[in-house]
Amino acid sequence: MITQTLEKYTKDTSPAVRREFDAEVRVIVLQDGRRLAYQEYGDRSGYPLFHCHSHGSSRLEGMLFDTAARNAGFRIISIDRPGTGLSDFRQYVDARSFAMDVVQLADTLRCRKFGVMACGGGTAYALAVCHQEPVRTQFMLGLSCIPPRSVSTLRKSSGFALRAVAEMTRLYIAVRHRLCARNPLYYLDRLRDTLCFSDRQLLQSPRVLELMRKDVDESMRQGARGIAHDISQSFAGWGFDLQSLRVPIHLWQGSADTLVSHNSAAKFAESVPSAVLHRVANRGHFFFLRGMEEVFSAVNSRMNSTLQLRGNLTPLRVEKGSSKTLARAFR
Repeated sequence: MITQTLEKYTKDTSPAVRREFDAEVRVIVLQDGRRLAYQEYGDRSGYPLFHCHSHGSSRLEGMLFDTAARNAGFRIISIDRPGTGLSDFRQYVDARSFAMDVVQLADTLRCRKFGVMACGGGTAYALAVCHQEPVRTQFMLGLSCIPPRSVSTLRKSSGFALRAVAEMTRLYIAVRHRLCARNPLYYLDRLRDTLCFSDRQLLQSPRVLELMRKDVDESMRQGARGIAHDISQSFAGWGFDLQSLRVPIHLWQGSADTLVSHNSAAKFAESVPSAVLHRVANRGHFFFLRGMEEVFSAVNSRMNSTLQLRGNLTPLRVEKGSSKTLARAFR
């Protein structure tokens, strides 16, 4: 097993990224012989919540939710998708293939019931788990989710067209990564220019910026192939009908998000019968850097009142003093 450490910083800021990388990286061998890597955060004896990281990220993204999850009683199990981090590459057909990997991991960890969580581009994979295991999956929590791509031409295209998209994406990511490695501050400044005021303030934290840098570096451990294939699946369709989903799905988006439009997020939520979209007032795409304590508390309130009907026997803690505005959205 490998242990990652994050060096200490002299300047502390308000985003809740406090604990160092003291968690161990764990690797299981799947039925087809591939290695699947994951890392745990939060409360190690808490309710299991499998995390699907965004595009261009890795299992280290789970560190962003460590403190809030620990306080709320959630056990975050953050997984490297194939070709990123320490997970072996696999050219899968659609998001359902990764969902079967998650199910194998849940079996290995003896998680009879669990939730799934997605950030940004991890949306498709979390939804695929809901589709694959609708009984065991108790709920899905989506943060600043990226809706399905409306590129119908590519979805109906041949495998050659999709491979071409994947190759172009791989080249773009490889070039961008080299430029970012040479001058990371320039790349981050370019990113901040596209964000709202709230997000720009959050990304001024040296600790958050260092975590993001390490996360991107870890995602590229095996090169750009895994990330490129991961992104190209957004154009290929997800392999299941959104109308068939019945697992409770709660999507959260900042009202000032500049990376995901309000209309596309609303249309996405309307296309899933069991989905509810919650707006976080005056926050941007990275609202969860300061708002996860309240979100997790609201999730607990909802779970404690409904999940006994779905077979969950473990009540979860509800943090005192949680945000009434966020909690009201679940009622």
